[in-house]
Amino acid sequence: MTSLNNLLSKEVQKFNISIGNISSLFERYFQQQDSAREEIDFAVKSISFYKETDLGTGASSFFTNVVVNRTGETKVPVDLRLGLEDGTAVDTTWLDTSSTYISWQNFEFRTNSPPQYAQLDPWKKIKTDRHYSNNSLLVNDFSLPVVKWVDRIFEFFQNVLLSSGVFV
Repeated sequence: MTSLNNLLSKEVQKFNISIGNISSLFERYFQQQDSAREEIDFAVKSISFYKETDLGTGASSFFTNVVVNRTGETKVPVDLRLGLEDGTAVDTTWLDTSSTYISWQNFEFRTNSPPQYAQLDPWKKIKTDRHYSNNSLLVNDFSLPVVKWVDRIFEFFQNVLLSSGVFV
């Protein structure tokens, strides 16, 4: 009788251990999902600018448009820094009060110097940001002519190859 009780108690212990393992696995899965929901991602999507010159005075100013977005839910204010080519920076704060999962904001700046970069959370205050690699964006207007000429060269060689393939 004692061996039967021992066997039953061992089987009950195995059953309790397996139930405990399943419940801990279940808790871990939902804790990971909850922590994933707490993570957010900020990104600078685009920077565009144009120069405006007053014909009467000859003074120039630059109008810059920066589009940023957030994926995830948070009510934390985020710093936005616009770096200018003359070495100065314009700082502002994005106070996003929307309750949607994805949100975006359009910022407009008027400066005396063209923009060089835009960066969200430059001091990395928000620790739950998924990755900081998309928090900044550089203005690379100097590479546009190079890209245009390289594209023309590739198009030329493509046309040469296509036309030589037709005649062969």
